[in-house]
Amino acid sequence: MNLIKSLFGEKGNIPKEVLTAAHHEAGHVVYTYSIRWSVNSVKLVIKDEQVIDGITEYDFGKEKPLVEALENQQMLNNLIADKGYELSSVALKMCWCLMGGPVAESYYLKGIDFRDELPVDLQGPDALRSYRIESVINQITGRDKTIQSMLIELGIMTKKDVFWKSITKLAQALSHTDNFEMDRDEIERILKSTGFIKYIDQQFQQGP
Repeated sequence: MNLIKSLFGEKGNIPKEVLTAAHHEAGHVVYTYSIRWSVNSVKLVIKDEQVIDGITEYDFGKEKPLVEALENQQMLNNLIADKGYELSSVALKMCWCLMGGPVAESYYLKGIDFRDELPVDLQGPDALRSYRIESVINQITGRDKTIQSMLIELGIMTKKDVFWKSITKLAQALSHTDNFEMDRDEIERILKSTGFIKYIDQQFQQGP
């Protein structure tokens, strides 16, 4: 049986809560690809018509050991002397991916033309994890208020047509799949169809 129909009736009307969660996860996905990491899968966990969780499985490529070290003090201590610059760079990238979710969710709820200070959830698991990782950046570089600065930049980027188009198209696809799950091939097919992959490739070719 089609899961959407079994959960939400014959018409399969998707509740706003599900669409909100889908935009959140789509934000994670788009901002992960924007820094040339990848996503193996993304899914929504739904029970009794309620969103229980959203799960984005990242692929960090060769930087996976550094990502793991960010939240393992022993690993961090072993690497920080020789890999401090690389660790701070990876920490920034991880926070970028994490906070892309709450920013996309907030723009979905407020509308992409919202102009005031964006009310991003700073008490959710993504923000709390980002603040823990931010402490690593501060430890290495002395830089603080990383997340605050990042939220401004994420807000600017999200308003770019290619970013928002990609987020909304992914969210619609995720919220309308039979099992509320998409694999890497499905994700990348959509990102290619919106021109996002080509756009990011061009940005990296141009350099800073």
